[in-house]
Amino acid sequence: MKKRKGEATRERIVAQTAQLLNREGYLSTPVSEIMRVTGMQKGGIYNHFESREQLTLEAFDFAFARMRDYLVAAIAGKSSANDKLCALVEAFRCGSEREEMRGGCPIANMAIEADDADPRLRAAARQAMGRLIGLFERVIAEGIERREFAKGDARSRATQLVASLEGALLISNLYKDASYLDGVADRLKEEIRAGFR
Repeated sequence: MKKRKGEATRERIVAQTAQLLNREGYLSTPVSEIMRVTGMQKGGIYNHFESREQLTLEAFDFAFARMRDYLVAAIAGKSSANDKLCALVEAFRCGSEREEMRGGCPIANMAIEADDADPRLRAAARQAMGRLIGLFERVIAEGIERREFAKGDARSRATQLVASLEGALLISNLYKDASYLDGVADRLKEEIRAGFR
């Protein structure tokens, strides 16, 4: 079914804004920069969105959905929990080369920037982080159930993995040096391959 012109324009604005805000800042990027990237006038943008906050939330949701789809695709076809978890770590390692995570992880970027500045944006970041940790947790719980991993708290392990990856991605972005993320990813994969023993 063909999309109406207004729907297609709205989706284009969200997609282009998502890339921009993840690179330049969810709260600090001026509307004039959104106008430049989208080729729209301010009135044209606000014809599709009731506020800058609504556009920001939709752009973040779009960025997170793309990241989630990328991570889910990384584990598709993997039969063991061990292979799935290593694939998630590897997806994080390679993510900065992909559009979905250029500029860093959209969840971490939103969380840092929105902290106490905007409760709705912080809530969106919290929900997305919960879903990201939940993805890792489900794979770890599957591995424990299949005896691929030592018994333990799947949620705690998932949180540790995600925190390690997010921190390493942040440091690698800060120094523009992938070796930080590479080192952490290699160490995490060693732990996973050893079954968390």
